Amino acid sequence: ALKADLADYYGEEINHSRLYQNLDILVEHDLVTQKPRDGRTNEYSLTDAARHAIQARRVWQARGETA
Repeated sequence: ALKADLADYYGEEINHSRLYQNLDILVEHDLVTQKPRDGRTNEYSLTDAARHAIQARRVWQARGETA
């Protein structure tokens, strides 16, 4: 589902292996958690740190738009 959502957002096909490389980096930086869903599928979730980072970026962007 994530791959399809990203492809829709960017308007181009997303490379499967590159997606998982990027997800692994987010896991390493404690921005995303990974857990197995079944024998071949992982489930990913945002951490509190990621939610705080997203909120901080939104605040930063809003300040830039009003300045």
